[in-house]
Amino acid sequence: MIGTAINAAAILAGGTVGLASKSQLSIRRQQNLRIILGVFAVYFGLRAFWIGIGIPGGQRLRNFLVVLIALMLGKLTGNLIGIQRRLNVLGKHAKQQYELAEQSRQRRFSDGFVAGAILYCMAPLATLGAIQDGLLADFRILVVKAVMDGMAMITFARSFGWSILVSALPVAAYQGTITLLARLLAPELEARFLLGSVYAATGFMVFAVALAILKLRKTEVSDYFPALFFAPFLSWLVG
Repeated sequence: MIGTAINAAAILAGGTVGLASKSQLSIRRQQNLRIILGVFAVYFGLRAFWIGIGIPGGQRLRNFLVVLIALMLGKLTGNLIGIQRRLNVLGKHAKQQYELAEQSRQRRFSDGFVAGAILYCMAPLATLGAIQDGLLADFRILVVKAVMDGMAMITFARSFGWSILVSALPVAAYQGTITLLARLLAPELEARFLLGSVYAATGFMVFAVALAILKLRKTEVSDYFPALFFAPFLSWLVG
């Protein structure tokens, strides 16, 4: 839960700064900070993947193939379900609300709250970071997300007003629930030697998000989410 608490605090802090200050980080500083966060995310993602395929030890090649197949099946399933497409629709709605808020002086409480909840909860790192926090108490991905959310809040708060600060509540509820569920499942997964496959799958997806942060490659990461179910199932099947 530490990562979620940090994330919620960053949203509140960024929103407060945005409301209280007329200045903001320069474009150059924002870009430099994004690069730093992207590099950290690359490291954390690859590290999680490497650690994951090594659990249990001595079977890296087998575990690597299992996770690779799980990711392929997950991507196929995600495309069929249309996970990313549905999230894109929500993202467009949040973007429209932001554009309307910038153009209009009349602000409804629900606009900022809903837009913030969509943007911060539907980001892939919200789910992936919360899972990693729950599985192995690794909340560093959520720290990366917290810094990014805090930066965004400085701008959003000026458009939506104080209502967007309340979006910290659904973020805490969403990510906190996932973390708690992952923490409850972790002992069972570990006992059946399935923990590593899930951790490795999240690591790969974090790496894919990092490439998008660095603007090197855009991947529809959310379509890979079903791999989080395929990975432990396939590990159990071949184990």
